[in-house]
Amino acid sequence: LVDGKEFDFFDGKYVIEYENGGYMSQNIYQLPITRDDIPEEINALFSYPSIIESTIEFNKKTGDLNQIKVAHHSAGTHVPKAQPDLIAFSPAESRNNNSLDRDFSFFSNRNQSVKFKKKNKRYYEISFDNLSEFWGLVTAQTLNRVDKKLSFFEEYAKKGLGGTEILEEFEKQYPDYLKELGKVWDVILSTTGLYFDYENASLASQLEDSLKAFVKTRRNNIEIHSNLLSTGIRQLLFRTGFLHSIFYNNDSIKSSTIIIDEPENSLFPDILLRLVDVYTNPNTFPNSQFFFATHSPIFAAQFDPAERIILDFDDNYNIIWRRGVAAEGDDPNDILYKDFWLENVMGEKGVQQWKRFIQLKKEIDNENNRERRNELMDEFAEIGKKYGFPIS
Repeated sequence: LVDGKEFDFFDGKYVIEYENGGYMSQNIYQLPITRDDIPEEINALFSYPSIIESTIEFNKKTGDLNQIKVAHHSAGTHVPKAQPDLIAFSPAESRNNNSLDRDFSFFSNRNQSVKFKKKNKRYYEISFDNLSEFWGLVTAQTLNRVDKKLSFFEEYAKKGLGGTEILEEFEKQYPDYLKELGKVWDVILSTTGLYFDYENASLASQLEDSLKAFVKTRRNNIEIHSNLLSTGIRQLLFRTGFLHSIFYNNDSIKSSTIIIDEPENSLFPDILLRLVDVYTNPNTFPNSQFFFATHSPIFAAQFDPAERIILDFDDNYNIIWRRGVAAEGDDPNDILYKDFWLENVMGEKGVQQWKRFIQLKKEIDNENNRERRNELMDEFAEIGKKYGFPIS
């Protein structure tokens, strides 16, 4: 390979990500064309992952996505596979809003879960259209543990272990899946006075029996069917639960790309503040790269500015992009000003009151009549208190 040699690609065919210092990151996404269209020189990189001194990078001079450059680097870097092992996409609920009349407190039965035992799919759509697949995976995970228990006890009893010791070892090797799912969900439900009652779940012992479990109130243990939960909580439980069922005990996923549209939908702000940690916990979803499409300044503020890509229109209504500016964890209003480029974040009434507030300050300074001055000061103080404007 020759340093600096460039290859022209058709418009928009490749998206290449960066890690430290311009090195190629985990994934190259080949969008509309086939492997046969890749020039032989570049195809060789994907054919021999052991090559460690060649990476692919953007043409930094032009920033042109139609060109990529083959270059040598002194530091060794493995060239990764061209595609991640798993791609998951979760559309906004506004697109798939079938959950309002569907209760997922009742899981699939043993017979239905058989087809979900082998998790070898590469693409998943995390939408309520695939609700049965979600619970099929959950049921399969749960029954896998049940099916192994008898043979496990027999095997370890032959080794001379007592019942308590065998049980402890079994719990270590085969944790209760519903309990593990409950840990993920508790981060969400704990803010709402609810919990996932995995301890009283009924298992699908017969082919047509259904695995059943419920969300309950912490105060009085009342069962809450999922179709009675708020739209945002229901969607969040479904998304995180579906992803968890895919990843759990699945060592075949060495890299994954997960795209979630509008994760903030119908969620209270205090949940939005912890939402990024829910999704990007490496212990729950290892080796994963998340992409979120959001309109929420609260959610966007939880990311480093370099991780924020703001899409906008130019004067000719072409789509353009820019990176974020506001600091990670900044006031959401700063995100609106600095990144979303809003000129103000108040409604029309608030803007009118701000203008009146400024005008009052000038009138007070110029008013000589004591009684009238006191009236203006009272109005000034009332508006300042109501809107949190600085009075001093």
